Amino acid sequence: MRTLFDNIRWILLLSLLGISILVVNTYDITKTELVGDQASHVLQALSIAHDFDLKFDAKDEQSWKKLGWKENPNGLLFQKYSEGYAFSKPYAYSLFISVFVAKLDAKGLIIGNLCILVLLSFFVYQTLRKQYSKNTSLLFLFAFTFCSYVYFYIFT
Repeated sequence: MRTLFDNIRWILLLSLLGISILVVNTYDITKTELVGDQASHVLQALSIAHDFDLKFDAKDEQSWKKLGWKENPNGLLFQKYSEGYAFSKPYAYSLFISVFVAKLDAKGLIIGNLCILVLLSFFVYQTLRKQYSKNTSLLFLFAFTFCSYVYFYIFT
């Protein structure tokens, strides 16, 4: 038998999902200022998505311009090798995001980050369930996700 808290939990979960989908569909990440290593990760993802390599070349610059970002990719981290330059950031994040960027361009960055947040939330919930009840685990998960800065990483 469902309790009132179970119904509220599902309403809250569906509301958060709806708000997340609405925000993802209306937010344009290319209108924001580049932060930290963001340019390196985005260019790395573009290179993987379009060139299937990690070399920095003219094609990557064209892909960057096609995204429509309002500024140049400053603060890039490279390493020089015999054939030119290559990106020097860890590759796992860029590899994951490149799947979304290949099909959805700049919108793929946000959708990929949202998928990472959903996966993170799932694993956090599963870990909390080993120690706490469903309701307590969901409360901690909500606090962890939406009462901290974690949620804002979708947009960077």
